Amino acid sequence: MKRPPLAIVAVCLTTVLFAYACAPRQNDTRLTTARCLKMGGSIAGDIGDGRIYRSDYLCESGERPIGPIEFVEGERIPVEGAVCCGNAE
Repeated sequence: MKRPPLAIVAVCLTTVLFAYACAPRQNDTRLTTARCLKMGGSIAGDIGDGRIYRSDYLCESGERPIGPIEFVEGERIPVEGAVCCGNAE
């Protein structure tokens, strides 16, 4: 059996992955700015030195961040990224 050209395989794979990534999520558990704030957290933006991404980074409360903020369309996006701090559960 003859194999399809690599370019066709690449296009098909890219199409499938793009469709999966863009599909609406039923149980969206991403830690977005809105979700962090709704859970009582606060947003700590990075000033450009990557400090918030270091394993020893602590929020103003002295605790580790809940996690990195994932940005969605329509939200304000800090250029250097951000993490969720505070009382988020």
